[in-house]
Amino acid sequence: MPVWLAKLAESGEWNGPVTGSRLYQYPQENKLSMIFPCEKAVWYYLPQIRADLAKELVKTGLTQSSAAKMLGVTPAAVSQYLHKKRGGQNIKSRVYKQEIRNAVEKIREGATGAELHTFVCKCCQILKKDDTEIGGSCGDGTAG
Repeated sequence: MPVWLAKLAESGEWNGPVTGSRLYQYPQENKLSMIFPCEKAVWYYLPQIRADLAKELVKTGLTQSSAAKMLGVTPAAVSQYLHKKRGGQNIKSRVYKQEIRNAVEKIREGATGAELHTFVCKCCQILKKDDTEIGGSCGDGTAG
């Protein structure tokens, strides 16, 4: 994280989380926010899901390189997920963790791209539901 970003986060002038080099400012009361729920999904939920899938795949005995190929990311990305340098480290519910384990099992069995899309959407919906800090939803409540 850049030094200026760490100082801003520590100063107390920032009311949102800092993830990597990205800042997220929570909407202030009576102020218009141009950060949409779907943007939060792209910047926070999807990296979290990729990180959790990568970690679980490696736990099952796959190499980082194999896990990367299955997820369509680089081996360097998987390494960063495993070392908690990427993918956020939010507290996760039991339901979410179980869904990640189910997805990993299906991926190992050769799930199709469409099936993987379904798993990711389901995990995203669980994370959105569990996210009590902002309480936003993606439009009509469906992922995708």
